[in-house]
Amino acid sequence: MSQHSMAQLQETFSSLPDKDKSTVLGKLFKSMIGDVAEADFIELSLKAMRRLHEFCHSNILYKLAYSLATMRTDNTDSLLPIHRMPFGLIEYVISFFYADSVEVVGYQAYCNESLKLIEVNLPII
Repeated sequence: MSQHSMAQLQETFSSLPDKDKSTVLGKLFKSMIGDVAEADFIELSLKAMRRLHEFCHSNILYKLAYSLATMRTDNTDSLLPIHRMPFGLIEYVISFFYADSVEVVGYQAYCNESLKLIEVNLPII
């Protein structure tokens, strides 16, 4: 795409109302990633980042994405490994707040081992 075309595209995009911008971004995102993400992912992500910024919190959405997408220097896994703790704990906590009912919140099978280790090493007094 030429710089002129890109400039025109940016100008047109900038003139759109925010709702239309979200729609365009969502459709572009969906065309790149397919069915991997929910249809309203872009809109929800933008709202979440604005809320974090409004209350002076760091952009944990970016940090989570970076930690999952960036490989360790030895290329053995991502910075946040998804097959062991603390991923299971993070996934569980997020699922808890996402769920309509706590009865539907479960944890992955690989968490069983970690929970056993916690019980053994941190006995309740």
